Formats: sequence, C-alpha cells, structure tokens
Amino acid sequence: MAAEDVSTAVVEAALTEPVNGTVEIAGPDTFTLDEAVRKVLEYDNDAHQVLADPAAPYYDVKVSEKALVPGTGARRPSRLDQVGLVDHPRSTAKKKVKGYK
Repeated sequence: MAAEDVSTAVVEAALTEPVNGTVEIAGPDTFTLDEAVRKVLEYDNDAHQVLADPAAPYYDVKVSEKALVPGTGARRPSRLDQVGLVDHPRSTAKKKVKGYK
C-alpha cells in the first residue's frame, strides 16, 4: 500500500466515529507475496520466475496463503486515485523526474 494511501486511511479513521476495535486498511489491489513479486518483475521486464513454496516460513513463522492479505472487511481509502502496485513506481518517478514517461 502506497504511503499516501496509508496517510489518507489514517486521516479518514481519525475523522470518523471511534470503532472501539481494530481497523484494517488495504490498498486498491489484493495479492499474495509471490504475486506481488511477479508483478514487479514483469514491470521491470525481468524474466526470472517466481516459485511459491507454501511450506516456506515468513520471518521464521509458518503462515497460511491468505494471512498477509487484507480481510474482506478491510477499509480502503475513499480516494479515487489510489496508487496500485503496478502504478506505484510510475507515480513516484513522475514526482521526482521531470519528463518521466
């Protein structure tokens, strides 16, 4: 999730009524870790293959396939211009490099 989308979600949470619980936030896209790596490699025109290992630990903890993705009730920022994974490098570069396509 892009930092500007996180900050928008925090502001929205701060301006609404208290939920007296946990608020889960999510970006516009939902994917597993291996899917995210595949998207980045594809964006970079990198031909490396990603092989997922369901038994591999994540920081020494075994997790289920959907443990690192947002739940169905996760809040997503209400902005229409949320930054997706594939758009993030482009949106960041546009702000930093004049003439970036």
